Parts: sequence; C-alpha cells; structure tokens
Amino acid sequence: MPDQTKSKPASASKRRTRRTGLTAAGTIPDALAHFTVLPDDAQVRFPVVEALLSASTSTIWRRIKDDPDFPKPLRDGRRTSFRVGDLRRYLIKKAA
Repeated sequence: MPDQTKSKPASASKRRTRRTGLTAAGTIPDALAHFTVLPDDAQVRFPVVEALLSASTSTIWRRIKDDPDFPKPLRDGRRTSFRVGDLRRYLIKKAA
C-alpha cells in the first residue's frame, strides 16, 4: 500500500515573508524614521503606513473599506500613498 502522508511542496518551505514596516531590502524607510518632522502635505507609501499601524497591507485595505475615519489613499496611476497629516489625525483620534 502506498504511503498516504501528505508533504508540503518544496516551494512552500522556501517562501519568505516580509516583516511589516521594512522595505524589501529589510531596512526602515526614511519616511518612517523621520515621520515626526515631515510636513502634513507630504505623502508616504504602504511600508510606512504598515509600520505606523502595525498592520499588514490587506488589513490596511480592509480599514480603508470599512472604517470611515481611516485616511483615504491618494492614487497616481499604480502608486498608492497617504498624506502624513491625515495619518497623524487618524492616529491621534484612534489614541483618544
């Protein structure tokens, strides 16, 4: 009788997950390191928002859809970003 045990495919064991808030190179984005001194009209991308909220990309998209207080993203073609001022107001409101 053949062995009926299931094993994981070789590719599944080689998958690597990215830590939230880090760039693909594994470094902290400059915008996150200097978030407190950025002007309110500056724009930041998803890795910064992920780190600020300690949330994954899918969680952020879910909050955009479900939470009316969550800052609306800005779209420029395929690029999605957020205004720093909107994120600051959201974080203050969430902490209160």
